[in-house]
Amino acid sequence: AELILKQWGLETIFSPDVKHAHDTGAIHLHDLGYPHRVYCSSHSIEYIKKYGLRDLSNLNTESNPARSASVLTGHLNTFLASMQANYAGALGIAYINIFYAPYLVGMTEKQMHQVAQELIFNGSQNAFSRGGQTLFLDFNIHTGVPTYLKTVPAIGPGGCYMLRKADGTIISLKEQLRNDTDNNGNHLMDLFAEENGESRLVLSEQYEEKLGLHYDPVVQKTLEDNGEHIMVYGDYIKEAQAFTSSLLKVWAKATAAAACSNSRIATSTSAPRRSPIPPNTKSIKKPASCPPRMALPISSSTVTKSRCRPAAVCARRSTTTACCAIRNACVSAASRTLRSTSRRRRSAPPAAA
Repeated sequence: AELILKQWGLETIFSPDVKHAHDTGAIHLHDLGYPHRVYCSSHSIEYIKKYGLRDLSNLNTESNPARSASVLTGHLNTFLASMQANYAGALGIAYINIFYAPYLVGMTEKQMHQVAQELIFNGSQNAFSRGGQTLFLDFNIHTGVPTYLKTVPAIGPGGCYMLRKADGTIISLKEQLRNDTDNNGNHLMDLFAEENGESRLVLSEQYEEKLGLHYDPVVQKTLEDNGEHIMVYGDYIKEAQAFTSSLLKVWAKATAAAACSNSRIATSTSAPRRSPIPPNTKSIKKPASCPPRMALPISSSTVTKSRCRPAAVCARRSTTTACCAIRNACVSAASRTLRSTSRRRRSAPPAAA
């Protein structure tokens, strides 16, 4: 079907000159097999956090807003799989470590590491049949919270905005949209705290042409007098930074493991068939720092032909090493014995079958 769409696109959409240039290699028309799709787009998980999985045209079921980071990852994965059918290129997710932060409060380092693993591997291993493709994703992470997000009310578990009371407890708020709108036609909202069967206003959006979007100062003053505070993303800098660290650690470990895997593939395809393991390398043991094999889509352009990739840093080790496929171990690229025996293997005639 993709080949047919390529020919259709060349014949129908582009001029004869462009078609000739593409056919002769003068230019390349990227993703020509998807002329009926837009290329890429950026999405916000705020919508998924607030409304859950609803009103997706190719999803027959619905889910309420997530109350945990793990469920949010599942919702995000399903959402991206649904969107993938409409795009030829990447699906971007902005500020992912910041918007996850309200779900990470109180987590240990180990628990946060697990959430990072779920997010990265669920996204990278999501492939579908019937012409589907592995998701092409961009996860944007930050080392902190940008100034323009620090005062934005945070959406937390259950899709709710939150209020921190004077005693430090955090409660969920009820949102109510009004009929009046801002200059873009978005309805303005009020937030209410419901306690003991009573409802009180704790935030009210206002819009004026000169002042733009702002909050009702009277309501804000009452909130301050009570020692209460609407939770904003600036309150989750610690969690956002910790999650960034966890995501980078998971990615670094997976990348190092993938480099080892690529080197094993390169060596096994280039070495003579049935060639014995050099005797001088039998004593080489697998370092404790070499990461285990981990599944991760890797570009074929990174596979070398006959030699190990230099400067691949194994996890938890500061020395620079190269990954070699000798008994599936990562050994030092500085080993003279390994280099000399490798040269002898390449120069020696193949063993008799």
